[in-house]
Amino acid sequence: MLIVSLLGLATVIIHELGHYAAARWAGMTVMQVRFGRIEVISQQRGWRVRWSTRQKIRVGGLVSAACDPGRPMRPQVLCLAAGGPLANLVAVAIFVVLAKVWSSAGLRGRRELTGC
Repeated sequence: MLIVSLLGLATVIIHELGHYAAARWAGMTVMQVRFGRIEVISQQRGWRVRWSTRQKIRVGGLVSAACDPGRPMRPQVLCLAAGGPLANLVAVAIFVVLAKVWSSAGLRGRRELTGC
């Protein structure tokens, strides 16, 4: 059960970091990133990380960002919205490739041990 919980949290973190990266790439100002009880808040100099006690235990997150007024708003918002799912797709693709490499290396190792 612990492994499933940690994988769920890792998925949420990857998803929210995808939204964050897409917002920054679109030129948006990111004000807050939250996953689970962890809040990362933008300040004038750097970021502040805090553990939120206000909410119930949830697996979820959000990215709060402001659009750049000098650019069209629609492309910025679409980029922000697509960032999370794209990050999850990239992570799944990487894990599938790693699993195939790992399983083929394991099969080769077993063949060498058994002499087949």
